[in-house]
Amino acid sequence: MADYSDAYEYFKDAGAEVAVLSVDVCDRSAAMRAKMGFKFPILCDPPRKVVRAYGIFDPDEAGGISTPATFILDRDLRVRFSAVDDDYNRTSVDQVLEFVQALHEGRAPERMPTRTRRFPGWLFITAIANGLLRGRRSPWQ
Repeated sequence: MADYSDAYEYFKDAGAEVAVLSVDVCDRSAAMRAKMGFKFPILCDPPRKVVRAYGIFDPDEAGGISTPATFILDRDLRVRFSAVDDDYNRTSVDQVLEFVQALHEGRAPERMPTRTRRFPGWLFITAIANGLLRGRRSPWQ
């Protein structure tokens, strides 16, 4: 999510809005957004209706969470791109931005965004790095 926050202004320049969907209650999502300094809104789906409708509900994790996924909707709310990610493969933010810019300019995107393979532990490392970059202390200190 930090990558999308870092690229937020580029998405806005391309005529797009970035939003994150969380199954957490609004207070918890708002606290995380403030703590991490995310620029985009976090939409809340505690009853998990939206994540179920989009097929990204994972009932086996922590009482039911959303599987990481990326959706690009056009102005008519048609899904133009979707990818369900996993811990080791995440959709490339740079390629999502290229795709959105092409749509905004009225041209056909040259390629679809692809997933980038990450080695085990990458999410842990990036989470720590993002916390440090945003001035957050480690919970272990």
